[in-house]
Amino acid sequence: MKRNLVVGVVLASFSVIASAQDCADSASWQLVQKGKLVMTVNPTIPPQEYVNDKGELLGLNIDLTEAIAKRLCLTPDFVRMDAQGMIPGLKEGRYDMVNNGFFWTSERAKMLYLVPYAQHGFTVMVPKGSTLKINSFADLSGLRLGVESTSYPDVMARRDSAALVAKGMKPVTIMGFENGAAVLAALRAHQIDASVTIDETGASIAARGGADSRTVGLWSTQIALAFRNRDLAQASANALTEIRASGLYDQLFDKYKMNRLSTKTFAIRGPD
Repeated sequence: MKRNLVVGVVLASFSVIASAQDCADSASWQLVQKGKLVMTVNPTIPPQEYVNDKGELLGLNIDLTEAIAKRLCLTPDFVRMDAQGMIPGLKEGRYDMVNNGFFWTSERAKMLYLVPYAQHGFTVMVPKGSTLKINSFADLSGLRLGVESTSYPDVMARRDSAALVAKGMKPVTIMGFENGAAVLAALRAHQIDASVTIDETGASIAARGGADSRTVGLWSTQIALAFRNRDLAQASANALTEIRASGLYDQLFDKYKMNRLSTKTFAIRGPD
């Protein structure tokens, strides 16, 4: 009797997990590899995605997309790479999804199917022990600022630097680097005066003594998962809605101390 009860619970649990989609419909998702959800990650941005001292891939993005894959009856397959090659690789059909916390912009929404899942602001970081006082972007006038090349902060920093120049102030010297780890290394080596990273990553770096944080909440925006196939994007959005309803979404955001969206139902934002 007890064994039958356990089996019944297991079967019921599986039906809930798979309820986001009928797995037989996955042909419309045009997966790169049958039975797998192949996604790019750039594990240099804790607590979003990072590698611990054992070489394990960890973070909110990892746990959340593993939960999505489980509900789609797929095996998650994480491909580590720098952010610059992610969109071209996705559009060429080498990956099913970009799992890098892409910042939602209208330009990206014209090219990709984006499913927002969290909210990000940015922190200005300075070298440990720096006496620089930075309360706003304007305080970076005349300084060297490190960013990830072609990233959302890169675009926003160049926009705001141009606005400072229009007001008669000195421009911000914006220096692009390959990834977040390279930016932090340059900051520690005093090759730059300041850098910009997401608030949660900045808090993590400061807690470990890697650098000091200054102003937070700069350029607040939604971050999204990116897909090349609309049906897969919609299936993943539906899975996220179920994950939110189950309580797992809130548990993961509490665990990693990241800013969640208030929405209860997730949806595609772009391109149609």
